[in-house]
Amino acid sequence: MADAGKKQKRQQCLDALEVDAAGAGDKSVLDEQLRKMRFKWHPDRHRQGAKKQAEEHFKFLQEAYEFLLRGEGEENGGGESKRPGTKGQQKTAEEAGAGVYTNQTRSASHLFAGLLSRVQ
Repeated sequence: MADAGKKQKRQQCLDALEVDAAGAGDKSVLDEQLRKMRFKWHPDRHRQGAKKQAEEHFKFLQEAYEFLLRGEGEENGGGESKRPGTKGQQKTAEEAGAGVYTNQTRSASHLFAGLLSRVQ
């Protein structure tokens, strides 16, 4: 019975990311589909009436992506996805190779000096 639940969850994840079963094991395919589906389902792209549904689906996309990357046999018991900062996480975002945005602040005079030097 638990096996049937995992198969059903896997199929829901494949459907959410619009990936066929052959592409489920390929990280590059999953990455590309996650990017496309995030763009499609981003809550800011939907009107007020559908915004709540879009938010829920947007969150589920990440869970589906993580589930498919982990593999169907490694789902944790509570059914919750492993998020950064929780117990059981194996790699941090930096270790996994995720891009890290650093905010480099510059003064307004520095920015305008660079722009004005190009105009002259």
